[in-house]
Order: sequence, then structure tokens, then C-alpha cells
Amino acid sequence: MKCANLLAVTADRTRSVTIAHFTLKSTEKHWTQSQASNQQLAITSL
Repeated sequence: MKCANLLAVTADRTRSVTIAHFTLKSTEKHWTQSQASNQQLAITSL
């Protein structure tokens, strides 16, 4: 019983970490894209 419970906790933690990782990745990607477009705007306005 204890072992099964530990497995459930581990699986849950892994899922949370995976979700957090994907969220971070997509945020990073979005931020990079907005940085790039901001630089583009800065260059065009010069």
C-alpha cells in the first residue's frame, strides 16, 4: 500500500514538473518572439 501511494505521489510530481516545464517553454518562446518584434520596431523607427 505504501509503495503504491509513493508511486502515485511520484507520478503526480512528475506530471506537475512536466506541465511547469511546458508552460515555461511556451512562455519563453512567446517572450523571445515579442523581443524580436520589439527589436524590429526599434530598428524601423530609427
